[in-house]
Amino acid sequence: MYLLCYKHNLIHLWGYLWTHWYQNDVWLLWARSASPDEICIFKTTMLTESHWKVIKRDYLPKFFCPRLDLVTYIMINRLIPHNEMMLKKYLTGRQDPSWRKDFKHNWKQLSKKESLQTSDYLTDSERWICSYNVQEIPSTEIFVEIENTLKRALQIVQGQHALSNIQWAKSINKNIEGVRKMVCDIDKYENRITNPKTWKEHNKNTIFYE
Repeated sequence: MYLLCYKHNLIHLWGYLWTHWYQNDVWLLWARSASPDEICIFKTTMLTESHWKVIKRDYLPKFFCPRLDLVTYIMINRLIPHNEMMLKKYLTGRQDPSWRKDFKHNWKQLSKKESLQTSDYLTDSERWICSYNVQEIPSTEIFVEIENTLKRALQIVQGQHALSNIQWAKSINKNIEGVRKMVCDIDKYENRITNPKTWKEHNKNTIFYE
C-alpha cells in the first residue's frame, strides 16, 4: 500500500491510512492472515449476523423489516444497557454462565449413583487413573466392515427396486429404522444453532460424532 501511494503521489491517502488504519487497535479489522487457508473472523459477517440475530429474536420479534430509526432506538435504549449490566454481573461474579445450571443439575444426579467397581474397570480417584482392559479393534477394520455391509445392502435394495418388489420393501422397512434415525440425528446435530451444553443432549449417534 505504501508503494502504491508513493508511486501515484497519494500523500493525503497515505496520511489517512497511517493515521486511521495502521494502528494496533484496528489492525485486526483488516490485516491479512499469514495462512492462505484461514480468514480472520473480523473480516467475515459472522459477528454482524450473530449480533443481528440477538436483536431480532429478543427485541424485534414482531417486526419483519423494522425501520432504521427503530432499530437504532432499540440498540441504544435497550440492547446496550442490557449488555453493560450483564458485563458488570460477570465481572463481579453475580452472574453464572448459562451452562452452569444444567451442569450442576447433572452433577448432583450422578453424584447420588453408586459406582460399581469391577475387576475389568479400574478407577482410582486418588491416583487419577481410569483404565479398561479391552482388546482394541483397529479403526480401519470396523469401518471396512460397516462400509461393505452398507454397500451390499444398497445393491440389494437397488436390485429389488428395479424389480418393483414393494412387498419386500415393506417387510424390511423396519430393519433400517436404526440407520434412518442415525441419519436424522446427525443431520439435526450438524444443523444445530448452538453447541450442546452437556452430554445429556447427545445420544449414541452424536456423542462421538465429529
